[in-house]
Amino acid sequence: MQNQSLFSHTNGWDSQTQSLNNIILGISIVAFILHCNIWLQLFIQKTKFNLSFMLILSYSSTDILIVIYYLIAYSICIRSWITITPIFCYSEAYLIFFLNLFESFCLTTLNIARYWQIVHNQDVYKFHRRKIQLIPIFITCLILLNFSVQHLFGWCIVTKDVDSSCSLHYTNIFVQIWNIAVILAMPIIISLFLSYRSFFYIRAAYVEQTMVRRNHHRKLIVHTSIFYSIWFCLWFPFVLITFLNVNRVNYWVVFMATIANTLEIAIDPIILLFLDTRFLEIWKKFFRLITIRLTLPINVQIRPIV
Repeated sequence: MQNQSLFSHTNGWDSQTQSLNNIILGISIVAFILHCNIWLQLFIQKTKFNLSFMLILSYSSTDILIVIYYLIAYSICIRSWITITPIFCYSEAYLIFFLNLFESFCLTTLNIARYWQIVHNQDVYKFHRRKIQLIPIFITCLILLNFSVQHLFGWCIVTKDVDSSCSLHYTNIFVQIWNIAVILAMPIIISLFLSYRSFFYIRAAYVEQTMVRRNHHRKLIVHTSIFYSIWFCLWFPFVLITFLNVNRVNYWVVFMATIANTLEIAIDPIILLFLDTRFLEIWKKFFRLITIRLTLPINVQIRPIV
């Protein structure tokens, strides 16, 4: 099938689209501030960076890239005199979608590593260091290859309706099934399955494990499950709608899914403490510093002039 793209070169958004995007903009600004603060604190507090932490930071970096791109796209779309070029339209349709999928695969990689750590009692970051380092590259190539093949064969095209954003449109139902079953569902199913196996392994190996190790693994599973539940509920609707063709879904449903996705990005710097206690220590030190700065003027005694 010959590839094609459908563009309406009407510049900017209509008043309703812009009003709704103003809400998303507000959440995005909050997200940008929180992410910049957490990254700044990482360096100020001289947090130790190892391979396990770098995997979580790879996930976190996609959040700030999504926010930065949205802020750029917003500044372009609110100016009706700026021409919406095909390059911008392709990036608007694909980039945020790609980064969201990359997040899913990063979390799956983290769950695989933790499953191996719990069940096999092996430091996967030490004994399989090279594999862990290559996984993000492999994930990127896999997602890009999937996008490229579907675009070249015309199974997925980029469209832009009048006064709206650019979006993906699928022309082949089997490609949609592939995307939902493999690209979207597979990493989620793997993560849920490994969490289930890890939990029941701890119960089965109750006698063989030491109390300290068992409690550590139990907390690891519980905290990961809390983070994954919040992330999944806010992240999944947006990506699913994208796979189902945005243009065929009710406008308000798309808007609410986008709000949920943006909200998830905004709270990530906070809920990441469930994945790694170093984020908890970062926030504790940050709020301790803020508390000291706020209470310092009160504790300063004013000496009378003699």
